[in-house]
Amino acid sequence: MAVATAYQAVARLRPLWLRPRGVSSVRNPGSGQVVAYVDGVRLGGAEALERIQAGTVVEMEYLNGSEASIRFGVGHGDGAIIVRTR
Repeated sequence: MAVATAYQAVARLRPLWLRPRGVSSVRNPGSGQVVAYVDGVRLGGAEALERIQAGTVVEMEYLNGSEASIRFGVGHGDGAIIVRTR
């Protein structure tokens, strides 16, 4: 069964990348979700991967919360999915 979007590919091949790991807070409601980056640009939460056609993806990488915070700064407690496209 083929996938159409980057989100569908992650959900099928690496579903643990999408699982919340931290606790969302009232002061920072987005803290309980993974952040998506495409070609170095922050797109938003994992749902933003629905806008990326699977056929354009060259590589995807997951960074845990610590790795993502070191690379991109605060606000990445649940990590980041890095997508590189053609």
